[in-house]
Amino acid sequence: ACSAQCGGGVQERIRKILERPRYHGRECGETTETQSCNVQACDEDCSLSAWSRWSACSRSCGGGLQTRSRQVESPAMGRGQCPSTRSRARLTHRPCNKHACVEDNPNPALTRCAKKLDVVLLLDGSGSLGAIGWLNTKKAARMIAQSLVGGKDKVQLAVQLFSGPATWSGYRRCSMMGTHGVHMKHECGIEWVTHFTADMADVMSKISHLKLPGASTLTSAALSLAGAELQLGRRGVEKVVIVITDGKPMSPRKTAWVARKLRRKARLMWIPVSKHAPWRFMKRWASAPVHDNLLLIKDFPALGKASTVNTIVQRACSSR
Repeated sequence: ACSAQCGGGVQERIRKILERPRYHGRECGETTETQSCNVQACDEDCSLSAWSRWSACSRSCGGGLQTRSRQVESPAMGRGQCPSTRSRARLTHRPCNKHACVEDNPNPALTRCAKKLDVVLLLDGSGSLGAIGWLNTKKAARMIAQSLVGGKDKVQLAVQLFSGPATWSGYRRCSMMGTHGVHMKHECGIEWVTHFTADMADVMSKISHLKLPGASTLTSAALSLAGAELQLGRRGVEKVVIVITDGKPMSPRKTAWVARKLRRKARLMWIPVSKHAPWRFMKRWASAPVHDNLLLIKDFPALGKASTVNTIVQRACSSR
């Protein structure tokens, strides 16, 4: 066999001397012989499978997307290249279900979602919101809870309010999630309004009584705690995490890392509010297809409108 799979190897063969020369006979000659083999370069691009079938539409109405993908059949070698999971060479989309949604709702102002779904809603309570921002954030959160139909075989909702520490020393303490003795609410500005529940009336009441923490924006810790909350959800049930925020995280790098881990457990939706929100970062942090999981809202009064909440709920409730 060749001594190397690529980059130039050697093959060797040998032969035995059956009878040595006698009486001035000629020498037997070489007993070994070598030749080059596998001289091709070791740098080889990966090999991709054929395209998968198109997925189900991401929305039942109002314009969704179907996706199809390609998997890696053989990895790249050496300096060979391989397209990323989200590249167009491995993931494509096409529009579907473009027809308008027909509401079946006793309150025509709000869409209703009765799908079996575990939803974690993260509310940014940082100081950048101000009074108007906080008022409309709570208004939107209440409407989201009102739109979700709770039940054993329907929606369960958990709500988290997050801000951040007031100092950099506090940031270091709060970022070390395994550290004991850190009070998440008082030191880190993060609290659970409610863990998973189907009682939407109780959720709405608790949201109404929330106070604005008004500190920094420790989004990475908020996402990490959301990941832990998902472990309390129902087994085998689709999970969605919705983040409503207007601020830049204290650590975009750590937020990106935690978001990547969270996307393995749930669909991650970002609702950046105002042009100051770092939506370009969130475009990379959101689950695919980004078209369904990133919704840029121009300002907080727009966030507080029923039409905006309807769009959020329709996307969260749509099929994956």
